[in-house]
Amino acid sequence: MSVKELESVLHHAVNDSEFRKLLVTDPAAALASKGIQSTPERVAALKALSFPQLQNLASSFGHPGVDKIQ
Repeated sequence: MSVKELESVLHHAVNDSEFRKLLVTDPAAALASKGIQSTPERVAALKALSFPQLQNLASSFGHPGVDKIQ
């Protein structure tokens, strides 16, 4: 994954609650939704992340209301 693609994934994970949910439940679909090619390694790395970890990431960037996301 290029740096630009990683930045895009992080941006959407922080700012888009639906993308964040999809990233946890179906990483390959989440990547595809942003035009990023998935690989088994990328999917495995993303599956290792938990929803609370992504919430903490979003919170650390000061995203408002992230603590209310289910």
